[in-house]
Amino acid sequence: MADMVGISVRHLGRLFVRHLGMTPACYVELVRVAAAKALLTGTDAPLAEVAARAGFGSAETLRRTFVRTVGVTPGAYRRCPDPRVGRHCAGGPAVARSDQRTNETDRPA
Repeated sequence: MADMVGISVRHLGRLFVRHLGMTPACYVELVRVAAAKALLTGTDAPLAEVAARAGFGSAETLRRTFVRTVGVTPGAYRRCPDPRVGRHCAGGPAVARSDQRTNETDRPA
């Protein structure tokens, strides 16, 4: 991205933090999670396909990122998408961190 706009990677990072409150990596992650949410609620595509279409390397990477940022697994989100659920990447605008791991068995069906 920095090359595309003719600035250094470091300066791009500073601009992202100053204007968006997050790093470029965090922004890309949030965009990928948003794409995955849309695919999970708008299609019946298998998780591996959702992961690939949203830009994740694997279904496992999607699952880990989803649990860390949204607080539930992709499967649980697909069953009950709730826009109030969600934690953002560290350094993002709405940081709500939890050291507790969540999986499908921790959530009511």
